[in-house]
Amino acid sequence: MTRNRVENMIVLALILAIGVMYFATMREGHDWSGDSAHHYHHARNIVSGIAYDETGYIMNPQFPGLSPQSYPPGYPLLLAPLVHWFGFDLTPMKIEIIILFMAFLVAFDFLVRENLSFRSTAAAIAIVGLWPYYWKFKDFTFSDIPFLPFLFIALFLMDRAYRRELADRPPPTYVVLVSFSLWFAYATRTIGLVLVPALLLHDLIRFRKLTRFALGVTAGTLLLVVLQEIVFSGTRTYMAQVEVFDLAAIRYRAVRYAFWLSTVWKNGHSRALARAFFLLTSVLAAVGCVATVRRKITVLETFVPLYMAPLLVFEGNTSRYIFPLIPQYVFYVLIGIEKKVLIRTERTRQVVFAVFVLLVLASFGATYTTFDYGAVGREMSDVEAEGLFAYVREETDPSDIFVARKPRLLAFHTDRSATVYHEPVDDADLWAYLRSVDVSYVVRAPNDLDFFRRFVDAHQDRLELVYSNSQFALYKINWTEPTEDASLPAGQ
Repeated sequence: MTRNRVENMIVLALILAIGVMYFATMREGHDWSGDSAHHYHHARNIVSGIAYDETGYIMNPQFPGLSPQSYPPGYPLLLAPLVHWFGFDLTPMKIEIIILFMAFLVAFDFLVRENLSFRSTAAAIAIVGLWPYYWKFKDFTFSDIPFLPFLFIALFLMDRAYRRELADRPPPTYVVLVSFSLWFAYATRTIGLVLVPALLLHDLIRFRKLTRFALGVTAGTLLLVVLQEIVFSGTRTYMAQVEVFDLAAIRYRAVRYAFWLSTVWKNGHSRALARAFFLLTSVLAAVGCVATVRRKITVLETFVPLYMAPLLVFEGNTSRYIFPLIPQYVFYVLIGIEKKVLIRTERTRQVVFAVFVLLVLASFGATYTTFDYGAVGREMSDVEAEGLFAYVREETDPSDIFVARKPRLLAFHTDRSATVYHEPVDDADLWAYLRSVDVSYVVRAPNDLDFFRRFVDAHQDRLELVYSNSQFALYKINWTEPTEDASLPAGQ
């Protein structure tokens, strides 16, 4: 809907205020995340001119869910200038995360303003911008928030093409712009590629044919994808994490994602109230979605199911993956309030809108009271971890290979190769894997799984302790004994 200058300034001020709140509440420290270390390593390789995929991480084929061999290059490309200028300094990286989040709010505004009143648009931006779990993740250098601006820029540009009736005669420069936005969404998170089939499916449903715009954007995006694979090798190993035919796993993930979405209004105090509120808002969201589709289907409606489909067959699953769905959920709820389907009179709609916004803000306020505002929580001590890293860098050979719970973290901080262990059928199975990748050292850490702790304890005769502190122990493997003997627990 058309907005005047004052309304535009109000929205801009709202986004800036949210940004100021995020900046003012930045937390010190970091978590010891393998995902973050993997991105840092790729960024450092870009800056250093080293091959992109030479991170030292060795993917365990029996535990592909930990991570692909290499991450897509979008977020590392955004980190690379910061690594070049500031080195491994987390503060600029967190500032970049907040700036990208503010850019996402701008893109979200452009996407929804055509369908919502100014009042509802401002409410949507405030609700999405203040959602506690976006705020919580501003201090974590994952790719989930950097993915959002590029995803919503792509959705906006595609939606704009149809609103401006550019589909049959799209300007070449616009096709290039949209192709680039789709590619960068994909380059930031691989699942962004579903924007291409979402665009094609939209055309087939709406026009019963593929428009020149959709064909041009598809060709342009796929060309950039191919170029990415040529320039940044090793970024296709996500396929190892796909379980297409495991119906039990698919059903489990469907339940998990439904549960995570149901916690959108989690208040930190009462699950019953949060779930009841979610059920009520879901009715409004369903009304809003149906009303939108009945009027004219958009790429937004085809994107949502195509985004969820890969998540159901993807071995890794985490609540972070629903982040792109939250803005769309809020958008449909507000559409449901504005449409004259459930709520007939304008006066009643105003009351429902006010109650909805107040309840959301109250829920958010309650959630924020439960958060920790100190340094980002760590499961490992900085001092103890740095001690381990220093020993590995100074006392082991660069060709040595390590097995650890967090191999990507170890590889980044030590410039050594590392792999992760898997839960084996028996000890001989794990020994066989360690031998197959020529592991030299075993790292015992405070976050190790119980079976691995038992494995290390049971095979002290084959493991020589070479370093330890209050949290870590490093063992050198003695491969001189027969592996089959080593598979027997101690005392047998």
